[in-house]
Amino acid sequence: MTKTNIYQKLAIATTCAALGSMISGKALAVTVKAIATGSTNPTPISVGVGGTLQNGDFSIIRKIPQQPSIIGDGEDESTRWELDFSQSEGIETFLDQIAIKPLASAKLTFTATVSPGNYIATDTISMLGVKSIKVTDIPSFPSGGTQTVELDLIKDFGFTSDEILGSFNSEQSGVIPWAYQDDAIISSAQLELTPTPEPLTILGSATALGFGALFKRQQSKKQKES
Repeated sequence: MTKTNIYQKLAIATTCAALGSMISGKALAVTVKAIATGSTNPTPISVGVGGTLQNGDFSIIRKIPQQPSIIGDGEDESTRWELDFSQSEGIETFLDQIAIKPLASAKLTFTATVSPGNYIATDTISMLGVKSIKVTDIPSFPSGGTQTVELDLIKDFGFTSDEILGSFNSEQSGVIPWAYQDDAIISSAQLELTPTPEPLTILGSATALGFGALFKRQQSKKQKES
């Protein structure tokens, strides 16, 4: 083996090692998600003061507790649920990452069913204790029937990483409470949280570029010698 070939192989091996180190050293952001599910068509019941109807993971509460009435029909009701991240895949890595980096995105997906004639102009969906979103500000929210809606809370609705993580790290750690008011049935909800990824290191990039240049020089030298 000639000296040129030795240098060439060394340059290739070192470049690959440097790139491998760069990639493995990059802390990829781990997305965690929590899900709540229920029925799009729960069986309505008649309740007295303070009565509730459990629809899977969703608790439906009469909006006007002083009046015995029907709940579960998606009219004049408060629906509450919790999104629990404690068992989410990758939660330990996620916790390490949010300790040093803010969230890059918080994507909420939920399914709403609106009965014909229901008045939803004043309805809201809320991360309790943080912020509410008017459904009239959600272009994809149904005016009737069942529709799945996707929202980017940070990008499109002004939620901040500090607000969301503040809720995430509140009394019941890893659980974010939600509520819907008041004229729709919420039958599923999912929240995906993604931290800001770590950038490639300058040293790693420079190293890879340096060995890439060495490889090109050795190739050029080989061509001249031949």
